[in-house]
Amino acid sequence: MAMRILTVLGLVAAATTAQAQDINYDWDGAYVGAFAGASFFEVESSDLTDTFTNDAPPINEVILNYGVNLGYNWMPFDPNLLLGVEVDIQGGNETNQLIKLNEDGTNGQLYENQISSLATVRGRAGLINGNVLSYLTGGVSFGQVDYGITGILPTAGGTDCDTVGVKCTQYSDSLLGLNIGMGIEYAFRENATMRFQIMQHSFESASSENQNGLNTPLCSIDNADECSTYFSSSLTQFNFGVNYQF
Repeated sequence: MAMRILTVLGLVAAATTAQAQDINYDWDGAYVGAFAGASFFEVESSDLTDTFTNDAPPINEVILNYGVNLGYNWMPFDPNLLLGVEVDIQGGNETNQLIKLNEDGTNGQLYENQISSLATVRGRAGLINGNVLSYLTGGVSFGQVDYGITGILPTAGGTDCDTVGVKCTQYSDSLLGLNIGMGIEYAFRENATMRFQIMQHSFESASSENQNGLNTPLCSIDNADECSTYFSSSLTQFNFGVNYQF
């Protein structure tokens, strides 16, 4: 779906560029900006030993995000070909949750996933037509993520990893990822632009050893790799922003 949206955005960019009217805007130089939008955070989990037998589908949730960015543009080869670099820092992402029970409702799992912060370092390349820039962007992402699966078993007297007999797994760390995207930027003043941007982030996979409550391994050390849960995640973002050139 993200590729379809990117294709549509490219067609819109082409049409907008064709109709753009020139204004006295110099795209060369440094800029700072702020943005906000919506993110689709998707997490898939799996384990080789079927410790968590209620296999969860990919968990999706729409979450709000906001952030600030800093970048630099220059046109070293052609006045209509822009190259640039940009960094941004984001916050505002929240937890997504899913509870999945067995057929008779006697036990199940609580799936909780969060991306609490995100930063990117990206390159940009685009075509300028007066006050309109159509561009592609891509680079690396750094995300602080928290993954967790907790067994729901009323007979154990609790539903968290501090309860003896509750099967669970938790992972919390910074993950490296790759990103790609595209956008349209419009100069509405001689030193200010506004833009719409779509980004797709794909993060490296992570694993966590399955526990039996109170940080007790569910399997022996020799079988730790097989007795682990594996997580993979991605993030699709739709952002509106304003940049100020200085």
